[in-house]
Amino acid sequence: MKFKTPLGLIRKLHPTSGLAIILVCFPVGIFAGCSSVFLSHDMRTAEKSFTALFEAAWSPDDTFFSEDNSQHILQQLDRLSGSLRHAEEITAKNSSDLTYQATFDAIETQLADARERFKAGQKDYSQWQIRRIGESCILCHTRYQATVDFVPDTIPETVPTWDNRFRQAQYLFSIRQFDKSSSEFLDLVTDGLESGIPLADIKQAAFYWLTIEIKVKNRLFSLNKKLERIAEHAPISGELQDIITQWSADSDMLLTERWMLLAPLRKARALTQDLSDEISIAEDENNLVKTLYASSILQGELPLLTNRGIQAELSYLAGLTYVHTPIPSLRPYGDLYLEQCILENPGTDYAQRAFLALYQQTRLMSTGSGGVHFDPADSSHLAHLKTLAYGNEPQTK
Repeated sequence: MKFKTPLGLIRKLHPTSGLAIILVCFPVGIFAGCSSVFLSHDMRTAEKSFTALFEAAWSPDDTFFSEDNSQHILQQLDRLSGSLRHAEEITAKNSSDLTYQATFDAIETQLADARERFKAGQKDYSQWQIRRIGESCILCHTRYQATVDFVPDTIPETVPTWDNRFRQAQYLFSIRQFDKSSSEFLDLVTDGLESGIPLADIKQAAFYWLTIEIKVKNRLFSLNKKLERIAEHAPISGELQDIITQWSADSDMLLTERWMLLAPLRKARALTQDLSDEISIAEDENNLVKTLYASSILQGELPLLTNRGIQAELSYLAGLTYVHTPIPSLRPYGDLYLEQCILENPGTDYAQRAFLALYQQTRLMSTGSGGVHFDPADSSHLAHLKTLAYGNEPQTK
């Protein structure tokens, strides 16, 4: 089955530009039966190229813009693209998860475009894109528990402003240096509160930190002590205080005997029962502990299931958890899982629920000051998915 990259995924990631680089650095050994040796080599080559590009793009001098470095930067872009293309060939043969193909399709288009922009002399734009590569690495690195982290030869240094430290923490996350990244994001929260950084930026650092602690590392037992550090370290606005209070309460709930004894799928269903098709920013921020915990369970269980009915339900719920995660670079997988639910389970109740959720997200992304304006391609694709969801068209192979 050809899995169409849904509903302007590239545009959704960076709507102001119409382009995003989605770098999906697949962890070593996640595909049973595939050549983990080749996959390991490809992804470590990609990591080295990514590190070189990150270092050049964040250099405080004119490294990125110097003609002396142009050939080196183009070589790194080519090497990165080639490594990922080879990794795609391996994963496509061994994974039934259709979201991989959609993401790789986007990568091929986007890296080629970024390279051409650089060659055309549009280096400011190219630098802006490369600086955000780490956001897209994280999109995949929150999906699977890898046993091996990338260990770079050196960690690039940047001018130690709060914004640069934020990007550095994202870089550490993107190469799976989770403990270092988590520590830096937590410091960014407390330092930001002390130094008057905008609350929206502080919250994004807190969301990334929580994603590592809950979804990647499952460190519920130590979460509240770290939340107390945030609460005590600096004055907190009422809004952030409310969020921290809710996170602490939800962490306590998940550690009660009742919740600890629940089977994983029962936990996931209970934690997602209040998620709706529509986004409420305040509710999504307050409920992030529960959403991330449920998302981690769902993505761990999905590859193990053979029951199509349960697969449909969990694909739908996994999509909702991403839709309700208030980190822009993670939300695209919500659309991908919802579309996968429709394509694999046409005419079912969950396909119809997934379509309604997908429609709401597309409508939200298509709404501006002048009202709702659907992209013609989005409208056409939605019409096709609606027909599949309601069972009037055979599944496309």
